[in-house]
Amino acid sequence: MHMKHLPLLTISLSATMFFSACNSGNVEQSSNGMVIIDVENPTIKECPPNEQLIDTMYLIPLQSDTAYIKQFFNSIKAGDRIYVADAPFVTNEPVKIFDDKGNFVNELHKGQGPGEIDQYYDMFFDGKRQNLVVAHPLHWSLFDRDGKFVDKVKLPFKYNNCIRIGDEYVFYTMNNQLNDSIKSMMFVTDAEFNVLQKFFPYERVEGPAIINPHEIFFADNHISVLRDTIYYYQDSKLTPAIYFKYPQRLDYSMLNGDLMSMDQHDGYYRDGFVENSGTAIYKMVNLYKKESKKVIYSKKSGNYVVLNFKNNEDEPFFVATEENYDDYFTVIINDTNYDKYHEAITPFLSNHDKEIINSYNPDNNPIIVMFKFKDF
Repeated sequence: MHMKHLPLLTISLSATMFFSACNSGNVEQSSNGMVIIDVENPTIKECPPNEQLIDTMYLIPLQSDTAYIKQFFNSIKAGDRIYVADAPFVTNEPVKIFDDKGNFVNELHKGQGPGEIDQYYDMFFDGKRQNLVVAHPLHWSLFDRDGKFVDKVKLPFKYNNCIRIGDEYVFYTMNNQLNDSIKSMMFVTDAEFNVLQKFFPYERVEGPAIINPHEIFFADNHISVLRDTIYYYQDSKLTPAIYFKYPQRLDYSMLNGDLMSMDQHDGYYRDGFVENSGTAIYKMVNLYKKESKKVIYSKKSGNYVVLNFKNNEDEPFFVATEENYDDYFTVIINDTNYDKYHEAITPFLSNHDKEIINSYNPDNNPIIVMFKFKDF
C-alpha cells in the first residue's frame, strides 16, 4: 500500500481515559515513504478523551436459539456472512455461520466423513474463489459462502497460517521443522501450491523451543507483521510500510529457547496488531515490568496515541480488539467481560442497542460490538 505524506495536525485536549498515562505524537516519514512511529518519545503530550476517539458503534447479537457457541475463538466477515470458529484446538466445535444481522444461517458438520470437519486450526475466506477455507496443516476443506461443501484439498507442505492475495497464497511457517526444503518463515505459492517466492529465511534455532529473529503474523488480507515493522504484500512485493520505534526490545537470545522465561528479562515484545483502512492498533508488552503499551494510529491525520498500562489495570474496550470487519473493529461481549465493558460502551450506542446490551443474558451467544475510530 502506498503511504502518502501525512500532514501535521496538533491535538490539544484534556485527557479523560482510564489508564496510567498517555502520550501522543505525529508520525515521521522515511525517504522511502515508510511511516515511523516513535512510541518512546512522542512529540505531543496530551491525548483526546474517549468521546473524541470513537466515531460510531453498533451491535450484532448472534442468534442463540439454534446454534450455541461454546468457546468463541475468532471470526471473519465476508460480504453479508460472519463465520465463527468455535473452540478449535480444544473440542473443535463446528464453524457457525451468521448473516450480518446476527441471524443463524448454518453450521458445518462435525465428523470424519466427506464434507465433515474433525479437526481444524484456522479459517480464512478465499475471495478469489468465494470459498470459506477451514484449514488443517495438511489439508483444506472448502465450502461455499453458506456452508455447502465444495472440495477437500491436500497440501504438499505444512504451515501455520495462510491468506490469499489475488492469484497467490501467502503462507507462514512457525519453524523450519515443518518444511526443510523451503527454509523460510514466509513463502508465496500459485493456486497449485508451486512456491514462487520466499521471505525471511530461518537464521537461528535454539533450545527446546524454536526462537526466530522474525515473527510474522497475518493481520488482514494484505499484510504481514514482522516484530516492529508492518509490511504490505501487494503486486508480489513485500514493502515495509510502518515502523514502530519503541523502548527496550526483548532480547530473544537471552531466553535460550525458553519462552516461559520472558518475564525474567526486561524488554518489550510485540503482542498484537490489527488495522483497517483508517486506523491501526499496535500492542506491545513487557512481562518483566508488568506493563504494556498500546498505539492507536490515525492514518488520515498522521497522529497517534500511546496508552500505557500496568498489567493489573483494566484496559479500555477499544484496545481489546483483535479483529476488524471492513472499516470497523470488533470486540466480543460475553459472560466473562460483560461487567467490564458494559458501562464503557453504552454511551456510544443507539437506544435500540442499549436495550440489547442491557438485556444481555450470559447464557446466550456473544454480542459483536462494531466500532470505528474518528480521525483524531
